[in-house]
Amino acid sequence: MAILPVTPIDNIVLGTSEADTLNGTNNGDLILAGAGDDTLNGLQRGDVLFGNRGADAVNGNQGNDVLVWTNGDGSDTMDGGQGTDTVVVEGGNAGETFSLGSGGNDAEFQRTSQTAFQLDIQRVESLDLQSQGGNDRFTVDDLSGSAINQVHFRGGDGADILSGQNTSTPIVAEGENGADRLSGGGGSDQLHGGNGNDILRGNAGNDWLVGGNGNDNLSGGQGRDVLEGGAGDDQLNGGNGRDAFVIGPNEGEDTIQNFATGQDVIVMRGFSAAGGDPLTFADVTGAITETGGDTNIDLSSFATQGGAASLTVSNVTGLTEADFVFL
Repeated sequence: MAILPVTPIDNIVLGTSEADTLNGTNNGDLILAGAGDDTLNGLQRGDVLFGNRGADAVNGNQGNDVLVWTNGDGSDTMDGGQGTDTVVVEGGNAGETFSLGSGGNDAEFQRTSQTAFQLDIQRVESLDLQSQGGNDRFTVDDLSGSAINQVHFRGGDGADILSGQNTSTPIVAEGENGADRLSGGGGSDQLHGGNGNDILRGNAGNDWLVGGNGNDNLSGGQGRDVLEGGAGDDQLNGGNGRDAFVIGPNEGEDTIQNFATGQDVIVMRGFSAAGGDPLTFADVTGAITETGGDTNIDLSSFATQGGAASLTVSNVTGLTEADFVFL
């Protein structure tokens, strides 16, 4: 079941199995077409439109509309019209291959596996792919010329691959369950691995990477990035730019690579010193050892629930208070 943006609904318009023309009202409408090749027209306010089976023309017109493609539908034309509009695509439970790119002033979305289909997308600002289950692959190419200014990907179950290296459009991605590989592009991306041993690559742009549960590998690339490994033993590499590495208690044994003193910062979030006092740099210095050119910090005594917790900063010694932020 697709997750839809919250949209007030005042009226429901139902289609038949024939080729219908379904028109909305001046209120917020839920328009549900049937099996024919239908034309759906929203009107004044934000509407939610389901083309369902058949080759449909789905038109939002005015308002902030949600245009929905569900698994099993046909190849549709989707025009958001005025307002800030979203196309939601619900995938199936098997592994699928999707692509999104620019076709002149339009965006073209395709599924090339399972039952293939194509969406011609016009005047829509956001695309939200919810792939459900299976090992899915989603490639986002250059979207120049189209109206899309954000792409959202929800991987669901399975080991999913997101390839966004060829776009500068910001991507928000949630791998959810499985060992996922999520790669952003030139925009300011937000990548969340979820459960599983994930690989996250921000590439260019000011990115926010969160590993989630599992032993994750995060690389920020160029730009000012925020990297947070989450639970598990994680590898964090900021790349070029002024990066922030967020470390929390009870999150395993993490390693920071490519740390630039005086430029990057280690954000210690949620730790407590003895007696429950806020953690300070003086507390941390007592937990630091330097071995083989690396800095090792034993965090177990600062963790709120005990257990193993440590941080290794590779190829760096002599950390100072300026290299830390305490929250």
